[in-house]
Amino acid sequence: MRKEKGFYAAKIYQAFRRNLLRGRYLGNSSLPVKIFAEPLIKLLSWRKRMKVFPADPWGTRMRFLLGWWEPETVKVCEEIIKPGMTIVDVGAHVGYYTRIFSELVGKKGKVLAFEPHPATFNFLSFNIPPFSYPNVKLFPLALSDRKETLALFEVKGSGKHSFYDVSSLAERDPQAYEFKKKWKVKAEILDEILDEHEIQNVDFMKVDVEGAELRVLKGAEKTIRQSANIQLIVEFNIGTLSLAGVLPEEFIKQLKNLGFRKILGVDDVERKLRPVKELWERAQAGYIDLLCSKS
Repeated sequence: MRKEKGFYAAKIYQAFRRNLLRGRYLGNSSLPVKIFAEPLIKLLSWRKRMKVFPADPWGTRMRFLLGWWEPETVKVCEEIIKPGMTIVDVGAHVGYYTRIFSELVGKKGKVLAFEPHPATFNFLSFNIPPFSYPNVKLFPLALSDRKETLALFEVKGSGKHSFYDVSSLAERDPQAYEFKKKWKVKAEILDEILDEHEIQNVDFMKVDVEGAELRVLKGAEKTIRQSANIQLIVEFNIGTLSLAGVLPEEFIKQLKNLGFRKILGVDDVERKLRPVKELWERAQAGYIDLLCSKS
């Protein structure tokens, strides 16, 4: 009888996980969510010592706390990142990837994490305390191709804030892209920051900045070119790129101009790397992550 119960419990767990990974169960308003999910999220947040934004869909928060967010991208990172590496995390959000990077590079590695949104940076600082993550340096900054002060558009979805008015993308997700307010944030150039910290080589970068990816990469061009084996995970979101005036074909071309000869899309549904063209429609409807390598 106990084995039978264990079998059914495992099946329920697998179905729950499968639907979460596919983006289902994301509404906050239903009674079961309020009764069962919210207390569980609070417990997980306490156990993991990780704050997540209450306004985000409960399924999103659950995936963060259970380590089920973007599983294939995480797998790619785990296969690439080795102890002792230097990692740059641009658009660190609440530190989901920053924690993973810190554990992968170990005591001899370094992680530099950048997050410009004030409230999000507060969550990031709580989630990445220096006594637990001594190999991580946090920066309350945006990155760009010049030093400047930028307007940051805050929307309801905590991972959707952008230097462009993304509320025009509301047909994708009316709640996530609901405009809230504008912030003024400071932007710096990554090459200059790395020079200040005497870092000449970067092994891996993650860039997720809702349309401003090319600006970040242009400000890191020197580092990218002199880092022979650097690999990059970058968000490819045709909607946000269009707000920046960047055509998707031009985005891919600029990545190649930076020396990234091999560019593949990360398929989180089929759990594999695929040619970018095969995932083009998904990048139009939402986003995909690209893995960019020099060889």
